[in-house]
Amino acid sequence: MKTRGPKGGSFTVRDNHCTSKDIVTVMGSGNLWTITAGTSNGRCTVNFIDKDVKGKKNGIATVDVENEGS
Repeated sequence: MKTRGPKGGSFTVRDNHCTSKDIVTVMGSGNLWTITAGTSNGRCTVNFIDKDVKGKKNGIATVDVENEGS
């Protein structure tokens, strides 16, 4: 993901079910995040909230994930 907002902003993650159900693992901070398949099959959505340096929300990036396992 790439933000076109003001410099100095960063993403925070809002994840309602993906990691708690071990569908994916979300790791990172600021503007660098990695989503890795977990051990459980399923579908979920991870939301990345883009905020400026003052904490004002610029927008949201949504990643829909489906882990089919092996």
